[in-house]
Amino acid sequence: MFKDIQVTLYDIFGYLLPGVVVFAALIILMWSIFWPSDTLVIQSTLPTVELVGLLLATYIAGHLVQGLANVLESIVRRWNFLNEMPLSAELTKLVRGAAASHFGKEVESLSSRELFGLCDQTLLHHGSPGEREIFVYREGFYRGIFVALCLLTLALFARMVSRPILICAFGIDTELWRRHVAFGAFLAAVGAIFAFRRYIRFAEHCRRAGFLRFLALAQEGYPKKEGKKDDKKD
Repeated sequence: MFKDIQVTLYDIFGYLLPGVVVFAALIILMWSIFWPSDTLVIQSTLPTVELVGLLLATYIAGHLVQGLANVLESIVRRWNFLNEMPLSAELTKLVRGAAASHFGKEVESLSSRELFGLCDQTLLHHGSPGEREIFVYREGFYRGIFVALCLLTLALFARMVSRPILICAFGIDTELWRRHVAFGAFLAAVGAIFAFRRYIRFAEHCRRAGFLRFLALAQEGYPKKEGKKDDKKD
């Protein structure tokens, strides 16, 4: 049964890694609310069962993060970050013209998002995805890690409310000051900003590459489908 389980790169970069960050944020938040005066113990090793359970928990947390990221994406589209064509006016005209010649003039009135979806599915149908998979993985990673780092920033700010801040990491007892936690929150916030910019960048790269690949395929001519011969009888 376990031999049929396939782990993709998106499972790692899109779910697991953002899940690790948000899981750490949840631990810090619960520590801040329920046990603010207790010492947070970070063990160097874990039993196999607990380690598998931890990985499963972070993977599930990654799915929840992507769910929140979907809300983020809808907000981003309201700000027109992803609604405009990522091409020049001349290339946009060529892409819309190529799509109209293949699908009909109704395509010219489609939004940028709808047009990209149509072009993207056309490329997949003709077996020409290009680097689409790489862009999707990276876009998903940066989108998820942005949300996770935002939650980590909020959790670290919550941890600064009460003292003492005691940690036992790998057998070493340490007391942190508010300035230490504030610096960690600052780094998480800066990381979130950069992750958001990278998310927008790869989303634009994915759409730009898809449109240009669709245009190139249209110029070369679509492969003719077999079985469409004339049925005229002599």
